[in-house]
Amino acid sequence: MKYISLFSLIFSSLLYLQASCKKDNDNLREIALNSKSETEIRALMTGRWKIHYSNGYMGYRVCNECYWDITSTDTLTETYDGAFFSKNRIKYEKTGNNNDWLMINYSGVGTVSWILNSLKGDTLISTYIGTTTSSYLTKQ
Repeated sequence: MKYISLFSLIFSSLLYLQASCKKDNDNLREIALNSKSETEIRALMTGRWKIHYSNGYMGYRVCNECYWDITSTDTLTETYDGAFFSKNRIKYEKTGNNNDWLMINYSGVGTVSWILNSLKGDTLISTYIGTTTSSYLTKQ
């Protein structure tokens, strides 16, 4: 009887570990955003995003208190290192290249565009247009 109880405990533990590993693997899967509709992109982007740079325009940089706050009325408020940077209108638009989604920021001095590449778990991966600058953002 002891062996059956021990076997049941070990078997249950193995099933639990297998289920946990599968969940972790799902979080590592990258999901392209180019197949999403504008409604899905707008719903995804609305909210507060914490920015974690991998290679910013100023070189490799970790951003401690950097956020994009995006409203459902397409307004983007940017905060860098805890200080207000800008508040501008944004627009979502499809590109001809790979049918990617752009988030275009209409600032007072021109436009700044980001490609909304993909989601990997809870992380948004985006690229600044015209550069190899990538940013990793997590929704707060």
